[in-house]
Amino acid sequence: MFRPSTGVWYSALSGGGGTGTAWGISTDVDVPGDYDGDGKTDIAVWRPSNGAWFIIQSGDATVRTDTWGMSGDIALAGDVDADGKADLVIWRPGAGTWFAKKSTGGALIANWGVNGDQPLLGDFDGDGKADFTIYRAGVWYALLSGGGSTAITWGVAGDIPVQGDWDGDGKADAAIFRPGSGVWFINRSSGGAFLAVNWGLSGDIPLAGDQDGDGKSDFVVWRPGSGVWYTQFAAGGSAAVTWGTAGDRPVGRLPGS
Repeated sequence: MFRPSTGVWYSALSGGGGTGTAWGISTDVDVPGDYDGDGKTDIAVWRPSNGAWFIIQSGDATVRTDTWGMSGDIALAGDVDADGKADLVIWRPGAGTWFAKKSTGGALIANWGVNGDQPLLGDFDGDGKADFTIYRAGVWYALLSGGGSTAITWGVAGDIPVQGDWDGDGKADAAIFRPGSGVWFINRSSGGAFLAVNWGLSGDIPLAGDQDGDGKSDFVVWRPGSGVWYTQFAAGGSAAVTWGTAGDRPVGRLPGS
């Protein structure tokens, strides 16, 4: 959780225990990712007022600062060059342009999307690189890093797109959470029948993450009113963990929300 009122990050660790780290101010955007390639998520914020990134690298606890983006941009973290490190990525709604500052050096710039689209990052072609993706009125448009693009119709007005890999094939699946019914609909990249899972209520915040380490995304919602995380594991079973209070921002939610 990132608590804007205090600028503190709270993590309930899967190995046991928890941490609290003061990092950021109320207007910062949380952009966690593995920026140093050590396999652990780093605490990071992006400051819209000046485009500054502030990252605590978990590998050696050093602080990295950088500047990338400007006010009005939407910041995301993803590995666009397949080196195992998260890159600084922003999407500029007014221009529909993506700007990625690669950890291997240089920049990747692409025009993809229009104002009003929802930007996402996902590896839809399975090459280890995050693809620039936008969700527009029930259609997913992905600019593939390996060349070309794809369009997947999946969702209706009011649905919330969620990024993840529910079949464990190394490719992103198009997935949506329907707040009115609390149902998840997953279009699996491996083919076959789609998944429909009832998990959550209207007002819940949907997230995707591999909570049990089996290589597949699980169905996760955070309930602001109670601060409870509810997880239905892809392998079966479920869990409920109280972590956070109303006003907190759960890490892993939709970019820009």
